[in-house]
Amino acid sequence: MKIKSASCLLLLSFLFCLKGSAQLDTIYFHKGTTLPVNLTKIGDLTVTYKYPNEDAENEVGKYAIQKIVIGKSGGIEEVTEKININGEEDWEKVVPLDNVNQAAGLKKIGEVAGKTSLFNYRSASGGTKRPWKG
Repeated sequence: MKIKSASCLLLLSFLFCLKGSAQLDTIYFHKGTTLPVNLTKIGDLTVTYKYPNEDAENEVGKYAIQKIVIGKSGGIEEVTEKININGEEDWEKVVPLDNVNQAAGLKKIGEVAGKTSLFNYRSASGGTKRPWKG
């Protein structure tokens, strides 16, 4: 009887260890959704991750992410603050994105165009920028 209880205890502790090592990281998006994933890289502009039991890597721009909870340590990394644009008076909150990868995970809501002064010899719409919203 002692051998059976000892082997049950050993099996339970082994399963507990497996569950603890397989904890997933969680990405919290500004739009209110969460995504349990395995993080592979947190870069300057993007976050790269894999879905559980998959090998394909996915990438999302940091402007779409509020925070990331690291599964193994429980650490929290605050990524970006949500930017709310409610009208033309919030034009100063718009962040022009230089790289298409920064827009991954964001929703395009419109175009913002600006023109330089009279002395722009290249084109009339020399300062065109594109806004993105999370």
